[in-house]
Amino acid sequence: MKQAIQGPFEYITDPWNFFDLMSAIMNACYLIMINTCALTESTTYFSVGSVRTVGGLAAFLLWIKMFYWLRLFKSTAYFITLIFQTAKDIKPFMTLILLILFAFANFFFILNNNTPQNPVYAKTHPKADFHYVDDYLKGYDVINAIIAMWLLALGEFDLDGTYSEGDSSFIIWLAFILATFIVLIVFMNMMIAIMADSFAKVGGEKEESALNE
Repeated sequence: MKQAIQGPFEYITDPWNFFDLMSAIMNACYLIMINTCALTESTTYFSVGSVRTVGGLAAFLLWIKMFYWLRLFKSTAYFITLIFQTAKDIKPFMTLILLILFAFANFFFILNNNTPQNPVYAKTHPKADFHYVDDYLKGYDVINAIIAMWLLALGEFDLDGTYSEGDSSFIIWLAFILATFIVLIVFMNMMIAIMADSFAKVGGEKEESALNE
């Protein structure tokens, strides 16, 4: 508490302090919400769904705090350092990954308007039933395109025959092949290489890393 008062910005920018603070806030909110529902014997102020959401976040942050305490043990402190060093090393590269994902997501979003998911297209082609981007979140077409590209980067493809239909089928297949090669093969392997370099860097200073934690 004294550290937070003397230097609030420095306190909150530390990852461990941030998780600690957020955990305390979420747990306090959960207790307030659950006790309010119990005392009033109703869900007038807080819905069951919102209480469960806050409770889930509170539980998740408590589990994350376990990593903090694992720094006290020599056998696990090295791995905690490795996680943070890897996250630090891939930070600039993540900008490139997001850029290429947004590029392909923008392309698929635009071409998806040539499917029945576009109301105008559906009116002119009433018998058509296909799509180029799955409807993950109803009404959020841009986010759906980004999710589709993120899943593609993880190797999850939407290959249920939809790419073979419509006037844009050829260009969609071409974009899909290009995306799998660039994102899945090139970029993901580059990330693995960066992680391997981080592992070697931290591994060379294993004893020092354990003492630092």
